Amino acid sequence: MKEGTHAELASLVAIRDHTMKMRTSALNKARGLLNKHGIKVGRKALSSGKGFAKAMGLHEWSRLERAELKAIAARVVLFTEQDKELKAEIAVAAKTLPGYENLISIKGIGEIGAALLSSSIVDIGNFAKSGSLTPSSA
Repeated sequence: MKEGTHAELASLVAIRDHTMKMRTSALNKARGLLNKHGIKVGRKALSSGKGFAKAMGLHEWSRLERAELKAIAARVVLFTEQDKELKAEIAVAAKTLPGYENLISIKGIGEIGAALLSSSIVDIGNFAKSGSLTPSSA
């Protein structure tokens, strides 16, 4: 059972994951509206406020579509800001966990990945052998 910082960090990582799924869902909705009108944009085109505004200027939207796009844009901004805040908190907390420095040194594992692994592993002694991440009780 996770306790203290490990449990709090795991919960924070889960909230960030949920936030990013909601952001992706909002961006997909905007892409859907663009596609409906034959406008194709790359995945990254809507990631910034400037890119979002540029893409929205490519068509004459109905009043209802403009209202929907305004709501979507507000959500994307909110979720992006929350992501930055959550990532910063996760990085600070993860650095205090044992093994973090070893994990972050592995190519392809960043702060968030190291935080997720650190909060999941908790104590390497819980595993059957040093080369295994299968719990010894499994």
